[in-house]
Amino acid sequence: MSKAIMEEVATYLRQHADEELSLTDLAEHFHYSPFHLSRTFKKKMGFSIKQYVEALKMEKGIQEIVESRQNVTETSMEAGYDSLGSFFPILLSSILDFRLKILPRINQGL
Repeated sequence: MSKAIMEEVATYLRQHADEELSLTDLAEHFHYSPFHLSRTFKKKMGFSIKQYVEALKMEKGIQEIVESRQNVTETSMEAGYDSLGSFFPILLSSILDFRLKILPRINQGL
């Protein structure tokens, strides 16, 4: 499988981010075995399908907080998390990743 196909998988996940998609459902849609799709996605994209789905949820959650001025609890539920306890550590980790990995690259003009 090529990186282009994995980008199609990523696009499909983004378009269906509000749905509960299992790895099996995703693999069936693209006519691959779940194991092969999962392994190839990680190899070609540099992160797992689960990490990508979590990032999509986090992106949605942060967007809701910023744009809607909702509280964090409401946003975590709308982003698909069962509780604030499961959302908050991922939110903090995402902010830390941004500050440590992305912000320096932006400041360097990359």
